Amino acid sequence: MGDAWLNEVVVRDRSIGSLRDTIGESRLLRVEGAARQLLAALRGRRIVNINSTPTGGGAAEMLQNLVAYVRGLQIDCRWLVIGGDAVFFTITKRIHNRVYGFSGDSGALGDAERRHYERVQSVVAEQLVAFLRPDDLVLIHDPQPLGLAPAIRDLGARTVWRCHIGTDYRNEFTEEAWDFLRPYLDRLDAYVFTRASFAPTWLDPSRVVIIPPSIDPSSPKNRPLDGRTVHRILAHCGLQRGEPGPTLTFVRADGSRTLLRRHADVLQSGPPAPPDAPLVVQVSRWDRMKDMGGVMQAFADNLAQMGDAHLALIGPAITGYADDPTAAEVLVDSVTLWRTLPHEARGRIHLACLPMTDPEENALMINAVQRQAAVITQLSLAEGFGLTVAEAMWKSKPVIASRVGGIQEQVIDGTGVLVPSGDHDAAAAALAELLADPSRRAAMGRAAHERAQTFFLPDRHLLQYGELFLGLCDR
Repeated sequence: MGDAWLNEVVVRDRSIGSLRDTIGESRLLRVEGAARQLLAALRGRRIVNINSTPTGGGAAEMLQNLVAYVRGLQIDCRWLVIGGDAVFFTITKRIHNRVYGFSGDSGALGDAERRHYERVQSVVAEQLVAFLRPDDLVLIHDPQPLGLAPAIRDLGARTVWRCHIGTDYRNEFTEEAWDFLRPYLDRLDAYVFTRASFAPTWLDPSRVVIIPPSIDPSSPKNRPLDGRTVHRILAHCGLQRGEPGPTLTFVRADGSRTLLRRHADVLQSGPPAPPDAPLVVQVSRWDRMKDMGGVMQAFADNLAQMGDAHLALIGPAITGYADDPTAAEVLVDSVTLWRTLPHEARGRIHLACLPMTDPEENALMINAVQRQAAVITQLSLAEGFGLTVAEAMWKSKPVIASRVGGIQEQVIDGTGVLVPSGDHDAAAAALAELLADPSRRAAMGRAAHERAQTFFLPDRHLLQYGELFLGLCDR
């Protein structure tokens, strides 16, 4: 098991005071007061997060932001990442798909898979035990590192599992996944889910905590960009016609200024989209549950109803997700589908892979394309919580999304349109209506921003985690 390993991610402290102008003085004081209370209760104990990737995906993105804010509040908060071999990540991707109710690949989750999963965990656990202290509070994220839970619990640390995925319904695939995971969930101190309906009924309900995710408005992905800067970034990336102009720089999270060096890998027939054409955008991982192909087909089949709009399907470079072995296959399928479309449709549908080498560059590119969008879609077949939905709402963009999972916690009447999962006709009809009605788009965007401001920013998220950890200290 030489491929199993454990690394610590170094995160710079970030002051919660940087959000003062966004959340207001009263919300800021509430977070600072809760942090002082928790700091006293911790009495020097650490909060340790464990997941399976430092970049790519919503969990890693949230950890990058939340750990920075917690450290800025003078609380000792750490972040560890585990690694494994290709077989391990094939198994955990299979679990991931089946928790959502899909078969994924045709592989099993039997005794052989369990033995391999546990072998990787045992190698990582040997390294982890040397790092952890018995008084730590440990937050394990998602199925990949969950097998470490018994070793962490036996060490004496308070142990919490944070599950970022789930579905509102149960079928043979969800039951198979939960049967696989159940042995590692025994006697943990708490279980955190995005929605109550995601939690298996056999978990102790007194230990189930509901904490929806959040976005960071000060991050490169969400900070304000003026129209000229948006145009220059998109022209630089190859996603919009025009010239990026002279040297293009941006400000990093640490305040330093640096060049925007990398470009997107864009598949398109003819030139990029013109700056004045309405742009429909979906930003997703290359994952079958995101249904990028369905979005593409729905747009192409109803091209005449879309006016002069263009569609941009934006995903990461496939090397950006070490824990997702199927991304390349999904991307190839998307490209194959695009090549079968009529010429006119291919001229208005753009597939882009954004580089993941520098996460802040990647975030800036996503920020620009979302701000250019007239409408943002998230037509997932299943979704724990759509961070891209919250990002769109924060940027005052109307959202057309599937009525699934955590998206239902985000989009309400007046902030966007929810359609049945997999109903491409309904999605196309909603999209055509919004594209034809700029005033309705603007009203929805304003309402969406207000909802994101109230419910999906870091202060609410930090307060809920603080309450959880305070309870663990008192237990």
